[in-house]
Amino acid sequence: GFIYCQGRLGPGKFNELLYDYNYILNLIDKMDIPTRALIGLLIQGKSYKEIGNILNMKEGTVKSRIHNVRKKIKNLLPEYF
Repeated sequence: GFIYCQGRLGPGKFNELLYDYNYILNLIDKMDIPTRALIGLLIQGKSYKEIGNILNMKEGTVKSRIHNVRKKIKNLLPEYF
């Protein structure tokens, strides 16, 4: 499978990219177990509040960690823009 990404190149111009789904799963698989658990719950469609209850952490902490994981994955993807 592929993940569709759309990144802004300039005013009104967009660059459409496809990342190999397996490549992103491989990046996630290399992360520590707590991070993988967090991502797994997010993929399952759990809310930040539900994830916090399951992992025994505050909702704000969940939001912060998810933001950091997304940033980390984005930084590991090939640079196209």
